[in-house]
Amino acid sequence: MSHTAVVPPRSSSSWFAAVLDRLASWLAKPSGARLVYALIAVTLVIGGIAAALIIAYVFPESWDVQGTVELYRKYQLVGKIGMIVIGTAAIPFLAMVGATASYFWSIDTSKNHVLSWIAIVSDIAFVTAILMYVSFAAAPIVLYGHISDDLLHVLHVQAFAAGGMLGPLWIPNIIAVAVIGRRAGVFPTWLSWLAVLGVLTQFPAILGVTTLYGPFNAANGFISFYIPGIGPVTWATYMIAWCTVQWAKEHTAEMGRAETAEL
Repeated sequence: MSHTAVVPPRSSSSWFAAVLDRLASWLAKPSGARLVYALIAVTLVIGGIAAALIIAYVFPESWDVQGTVELYRKYQLVGKIGMIVIGTAAIPFLAMVGATASYFWSIDTSKNHVLSWIAIVSDIAFVTAILMYVSFAAAPIVLYGHISDDLLHVLHVQAFAAGGMLGPLWIPNIIAVAVIGRRAGVFPTWLSWLAVLGVLTQFPAILGVTTLYGPFNAANGFISFYIPGIGPVTWATYMIAWCTVQWAKEHTAEMGRAETAEL
């Protein structure tokens, strides 16, 4: 009598776990981490150049009413797609913020986790302000063609001026996270310098509320609009990537210990 072995079907959860294991094993290697960091650098450079060109040649200055109306006429579809993408991206973004906060809480050595609380409160204020800012930015996109040109211009300037207030809100988070990482002895020097860059480039954003003209205007000013985006985006991207690499190393070590225990 022959017996046929029945292999149970692989569940989707086990498949996902296997993918995570392979990803962690690859990221835990120095070559994998270096490749990820290099790809991020290339992406940030290309994105920075593209953003500079868009700001210089597409976005009107804050005072330009007709230029603002023309912007929303030409890029209605792009604006609506952008709002949908940003709104959807908020879901994984919030998950990453929570995961990152959890990691730094676990390595925080300050009394009563005061640095972690500072980082968390700053994060909550910053993320809330971002979501409100996106809501303000969506208003002129949705209302174009239904309101007067002057009111459209007011909503446009209001959104960008509100964005200028975002910068200071995240400074406590960057400083607290950097201090936690350095005290725990896990932060590499290059990430600490990116934290400094993130803090310094936040300050010019507040100047966007002072004028409608030139490099300090909130809508397309190089100093008050472009520069404040460089440091925080670079810092946040690399910090999340670094945290992911740390997770990969810990996960790979746990897999190694589990395999050893089974022998």
